[in-house]
Amino acid sequence: MTIGNHQAIPKMLAECAIDIYAGHNILLNCAWKMENQSDLPIKEISIIKAFCTEMAQRVIDKCMQIHEGMGLTNELKLEKAWRWARMMRIPYGTTEIQKRIIAKKMLQGDLHF
Repeated sequence: MTIGNHQAIPKMLAECAIDIYAGHNILLNCAWKMENQSDLPIKEISIIKAFCTEMAQRVIDKCMQIHEGMGLTNELKLEKAWRWARMMRIPYGTTEIQKRIIAKKMLQGDLHF
């Protein structure tokens, strides 16, 4: 039996793919705005920081789940990646601060994405 035959595994892999795809496209959109607009896209930068750091932790957590007990060992390095992803939610403004920045920009009329 292959790993894909387990009912929950393909669902978790698809969720990881969706998260990674969304994060990648958010980043590309922000990069385009930085290249083509005179103002720094503060809201989009905060969205990247909030979404991508949380997304990384979700994806790594699912990978740990897929690998079961091995996911917690030093051998696969997933536990180290999970700690790194969790730590990345703090520097340069926590996720909560990023969400406050996003909301402030939206309340000031920055509703374009």
